[in-house]
Amino acid sequence: MHRAVRLGADLGALSLALWLAWILRFEGALTFQAFKRAMFMWPWIVGCQYLCLTLFDVPRFAWSHVGLREARKICKALGLALLIFCFVRGVSGALTPKVAHLTYTSVPYGVLLIDAVFAVALILGLRVLRRVQIEERRAERAKSDTRPVLLIGAGYAGSLLARELTSRQDLGRTPVGFLDDDAYKQGRLIEGVPVLGTLEELAEVAAQHEALEEVLITAPSMSGERVRLVRHKANALGLAVKTIPGLYEIVSGEAKVSQIRDVAIEDLLRRDPVKLDVSSVEALVRDRVVLVTGAGGSIGSELCRQVAHFGAKRLVLVEQAENPLFAIFGELRRTATCELAPYVVDVCTPRLGQVMQSERPQVVLHAAAHKHVPLMEITPGEAVLNNVWGTKNTADVAQEAGADRRPGGSQ
Repeated sequence: MHRAVRLGADLGALSLALWLAWILRFEGALTFQAFKRAMFMWPWIVGCQYLCLTLFDVPRFAWSHVGLREARKICKALGLALLIFCFVRGVSGALTPKVAHLTYTSVPYGVLLIDAVFAVALILGLRVLRRVQIEERRAERAKSDTRPVLLIGAGYAGSLLARELTSRQDLGRTPVGFLDDDAYKQGRLIEGVPVLGTLEELAEVAAQHEALEEVLITAPSMSGERVRLVRHKANALGLAVKTIPGLYEIVSGEAKVSQIRDVAIEDLLRRDPVKLDVSSVEALVRDRVVLVTGAGGSIGSELCRQVAHFGAKRLVLVEQAENPLFAIFGELRRTATCELAPYVVDVCTPRLGQVMQSERPQVVLHAAAHKHVPLMEITPGEAVLNNVWGTKNTADVAQEAGADRRPGGSQ
């Protein structure tokens, strides 16, 4: 929509709100004196309201993407304008006996309050109507150019994916509905997509949508057992099964909810979360010198965070890659209370023994390993060198340095 059209629509909406407020306040019987005041204050009130909207960047909002954040800013902008008008009304009311011309600025408080309500409703309503119009057009185009899919899981990630699929034609899919075992969600609409039933009703729902070719698992936390059940039921109906990245990857920005992929073996083997024995972990590391190898990796860095959290006296970070070590060291310097000692060291080299002898760790947590199996199958020599020889070397030098060998005391 052209900028001039948006400007005209906003000014028209603000003007309509003001005149409706005058008419409603005087119950349709607007006196000539009140009409003169309304005409005099009309450009000032509308101009001030639009200026406040500009201060909150409202005119720059894309009408097709208006949401709660934009609605809050509209309310704040017009609320600020209302405060200004009430202040001016109070001052003019006090000075009117001395300055007769200020009578024209004396707008009733009722008009100001009603105007604010109507202005919010009309300014926001214009944008909502425009968004609805655009989304309906997109939905019509999507129906003709995309294939229908059924979403399994109507949680947070599922709602995000439904929004993406309905707004982005390039993804090539249109959600026909959700299946979710939560009884509260049955029959409800989530991002405009209906919850059609539970997982047990997959066959019935598929029969009602003959063009259905695919189901998407949109619950990243779904157990491996449930994933296998979905796959079994879908395959029996001739439906393809795909899934989305994990919720942690989505929230952290490492992946997008729209990055649909095939179900991998890891999805089928998902396990229930293990309950951590916090007291045992704390007893293992509190007030002790702890050395972590592979400290910059995904597992090693989390071990470092937990060791620092549970009160280690000194944390020794060993990592062969400089950048990951720099990142976790920088993070822990801001959050950890224990002493920190970072070392750029390869666990396969004699240098590791020198670090052990210097630091004398009481607990060694070995997390330095190559873990990407397909890549290691291409370079098996590196896998054996790092994962086998590196582990043996770490154990040997830890023993020589006198690391605790009690059960649970060294790993």
